[in-house]
Amino acid sequence: MTTPDEPTPPREPTTRRGLTGRNGVIAAAVAVLAVVLVAWWVWPSDGAKPVSRSAAGPYLVQLRVDSPHTGDNTVDLEITDQRGDSAAPDRVSVEPAMPQMGHALPPSTAAVVTPGHYRATVNLPMPGQWEIAVKLSGAPGSGSATFSVQAN
Repeated sequence: MTTPDEPTPPREPTTRRGLTGRNGVIAAAVAVLAVVLVAWWVWPSDGAKPVSRSAAGPYLVQLRVDSPHTGDNTVDLEITDQRGDSAAPDRVSVEPAMPQMGHALPPSTAAVVTPGHYRATVNLPMPGQWEIAVKLSGAPGSGSATFSVQAN
């Protein structure tokens, strides 16, 4: 302790050690987060993500396309009634069109895989935004739903 007449000793220069340590932890956390996000983005998936679910008259339709691309594509359809129970319409067809280019392709008939699960093959001759119309008819009635698919 100094007395009022004694000069105050000079202070030791402060280091930025504490701040650098905190910045280092923040930088490491940001780096880990970036690695996790990149891994999530590039991690392979099954590619068969549902486009959406849509009402089609008395039915609900969910369409899946495994990595839409030019050429033949497998289209999987899950068809239920409005309560969510598997439905079995008599006719199910899939009709791709590219309205912005004036393309419309003939319909493909979807075959029953299991109750409520139908499959068809459609050929998309060029990349771009395709509209796939699903048309159904059966004892409960008929309906249609249109799904947008981006082909690469």
